Amino acid sequence: MPALPQQITFTGDVHEPYDLSAVVSFTVDGVPCLAIGSDESAQPVQILRQVSPHVYQVATDLEIMLPAADDDEIDIESLAFENGELYVIGSHSRKRKRVKPREKTAAQNRERLTKIKTEATRNQLFHLRLNPDSGKIKGEIYSSDGLAHLCGKDPYLKDFVELPSKENGIDIEALAVKDGTLYLGFRGPILRGNYVPVVVTSFDDLASYRIRFINLNGLAIRDMTAVRDGFLLIAGPMGDAPGPYGIYFWDGTDMVYGTDAPAPMPPALTRLEEIPPIYDASGAQGKAEGITVLQETEVSFLVIVVYDSLENGGAQLWHVVKG
Repeated sequence: MPALPQQITFTGDVHEPYDLSAVVSFTVDGVPCLAIGSDESAQPVQILRQVSPHVYQVATDLEIMLPAADDDEIDIESLAFENGELYVIGSHSRKRKRVKPREKTAAQNRERLTKIKTEATRNQLFHLRLNPDSGKIKGEIYSSDGLAHLCGKDPYLKDFVELPSKENGIDIEALAVKDGTLYLGFRGPILRGNYVPVVVTSFDDLASYRIRFINLNGLAIRDMTAVRDGFLLIAGPMGDAPGPYGIYFWDGTDMVYGTDAPAPMPPALTRLEEIPPIYDASGAQGKAEGITVLQETEVSFLVIVVYDSLENGGAQLWHVVKG
């Protein structure tokens, strides 16, 4: 039986501590650090430094917010880091207003369900360098809204652009980088046959992209991170269902097979761990939203998982055995 996950503590002023949606690990001046991202905060990315084996302390806010209306947000969903370069991605999604049965009448709630909101600030991909000695931003922050245009023209994705997230609309929730190439994993859409798209591209040339598909048997990608021979990803519901959630290994290859491309052995995708439901004292369920690898050996991964709706992401340290 795999070891139970251990709790990780975040100290200091974590912005929007119940809305963490992204995490990535790296080092600053030889000290292990995390960048965490919130999908609700006006200061959506923070750097935390490790102060003891299971404790990280807030050290720096990264100010990357674009000028926007007060009620707009970047909706940060994932972070990726490689060779001193940090990538930050918004969801690129639309959202339908929620029903509020304790605040609104039935008629008002029915009216709310007719409202779909578009926020241009969600359609951003950021690229910046961090000073290896201080963890602060070094040089210019680059941003692009080119992925929104890509989705609007792509034959697989264009019909989903107008749909709200959580209703099989466009919803980018995962970002990984490997040798300078970006891998963008989608929570939605899920195509017929349970195929989930991954856009493979580069920041400097988003228009030159490829789409690979993962088959998660009806689940969606909730986050993704690069490892030695492929990627670890969190899979979970596309909508608001409570589960299931799991940690998977994907070798990075396309999973649409045919007579000219038979299914490989071993399979391209392997389920490594179930993520059981986790709740806070009030009964609110945390939903696994972020994963980063601290260490990889020949037989296992040491990873941190963070959860939306739990204080400070309910961060946990997992030992995941390779399949």
